[in-house]
Amino acid sequence: MTTTTSLFTATADVRSPYRGFLNAIEKWRLQLNLRACFVLCNQSPLVIPAEVAKVTDIADDRSFAKRYAGAFDRPSQPPGEDIWPMNNFYHCGVVFVNNYGKHAHRFHAKALKFKWDCIGLGAHCWGAGCLDVNGVFMAWVRGTEEGVLACETPLAAALGRGVVDKVAQAARAVARSSFASALSSGGGGGGGNPSSPVTNRAPKGVIGVNRAPKGVNGAGLGLG
Repeated sequence: MTTTTSLFTATADVRSPYRGFLNAIEKWRLQLNLRACFVLCNQSPLVIPAEVAKVTDIADDRSFAKRYAGAFDRPSQPPGEDIWPMNNFYHCGVVFVNNYGKHAHRFHAKALKFKWDCIGLGAHCWGAGCLDVNGVFMAWVRGTEEGVLACETPLAAALGRGVVDKVAQAARAVARSSFASALSSGGGGGGGNPSSPVTNRAPKGVIGVNRAPKGVNGAGLGLG
């Protein structure tokens, strides 16, 4: 299963792109029937893993009590490629939101698109991230193709765009074509060479899972 990512950039006339982003991701969470939102609370240079009941709870106008109440570990180094793959089972039941903050730099180049993914997470792990560079608000979402498609139009509209990034659409088309070719050549699935073995095993790197246990709730951070 191939992970799908879509990229977004807010138009200059959108007054609160971060709020629009949070609202769109919260609607996406509900549409996917996900339990909560996972965030890494900033304790620079460390982070605290936590859950909030709603994506909008990580906005800066929420109380610290609510934003940090769901912390479930002590401050530690941000998770790396040794940790993310172990948490595939957990992330299929929540949406993670990474907020990389606002940054001002003295250079002439203009930021256009932004993406930061987590090594080792399967396509069934839902996530979104955002970043503001010199007043340009950029965002991305990741997951399965069908799941990301459910989010694209509302998020594009929230950021002042009626359509999704055409580059992302073209990349998905190429991925679909490559996957279909692999199947037809016997790489898996029900087509291809009749002598090729067909199994029900998950693709390499994707872990089949159940929903994570309930009972952890509330924390976060925001762009403001």
